[in-house]
Amino acid sequence: MTDDAQADNKRTGLTRRQLIQRSAIAGGIVWTAPLIDSVVSSAAAVSHPGLSFPDCGNNCPRGDFNCSAGFVLFTKTGVPGIFYVKINECTATCGSDSDCGVPVDTKHPYPGGTCNGNAITDTGHGLSYGGTDATCDNGNCASDVIINGNTVSPGPGIRFLAAVVHDGSLANAWQTICA
Repeated sequence: MTDDAQADNKRTGLTRRQLIQRSAIAGGIVWTAPLIDSVVSSAAAVSHPGLSFPDCGNNCPRGDFNCSAGFVLFTKTGVPGIFYVKINECTATCGSDSDCGVPVDTKHPYPGGTCNGNAITDTGHGLSYGGTDATCDNGNCASDVIINGNTVSPGPGIRFLAAVVHDGSLANAWQTICA
């Protein structure tokens, strides 16, 4: 090291190695700031509005979901496939995974519906969307959807596709709601 470099080193009190390390740390903090901003911006852009189900007029205590049954079809970020949950009357939760079937209404069987060019059909054991059988996800209801009366909002990483509601107060007892 030259005499000038040694003199500079004594004035700052830093070794060359310390100076390089501190510069790298400061550079890392500056570099991560745009990355953090872009992650937050992306998460906000994925946000989806809730679905409003009709008021079926059933007198439920506490203002819970007041139609006979509601089904919400959705996708999950990073998980392949289509999923759905079934919301039962007068609750703010979903049924169990064994309670996923479309109600058997011999007077008004589910006629099917279409959302965004995708057919919604009763498969006999659940629903399909656009020809793909949807998987019942009632076991994860609390993280998939937020039920507030007859408004259902998506949980984190959930993108709503459509919903189907069943109640005797509706024309033909069924209504399809597109997201």
